[in-house]
Amino acid sequence: MMKYLKFSILSLLILAAVACGKKIHISDVTMSGDKTYYHSQAYTGTVWTDDEQSGKFETDKGMLTSLTFYHRNNQKAIEMTIDPKTKTPTSKMWDDKGKEISIMQFQQQYMDILVKMAMTQKQIAK
Repeated sequence: MMKYLKFSILSLLILAAVACGKKIHISDVTMSGDKTYYHSQAYTGTVWTDDEQSGKFETDKGMLTSLTFYHRNNQKAIEMTIDPKTKTPTSKMWDDKGKEISIMQFQQQYMDILVKMAMTQKQIAK
């Protein structure tokens, strides 16, 4: 009997850990004004693109705090952080080898990532 109880408790703990690790995706959230909602609640956490590779958004009480998009080789491509007080965004961009580059270089070399960002923005604004 004790063996079954231990197994049941262990199973419940594993299930709880897996459930807590669920990734939230763009298609799971909605936007209203400047806020991101998940199950009708202002969301705090990470929101991934549906492919779980292209990019992610960080939110706090529904407000966007940062976004990061990645190159196909999983190197960081662009990262934007938003100052919580001034709401001013700060961006950094990198080439696919990890070298920081200017916005002009990024636009010339990585238009596909900018298109992906625009498509994601359109999807989240549904």
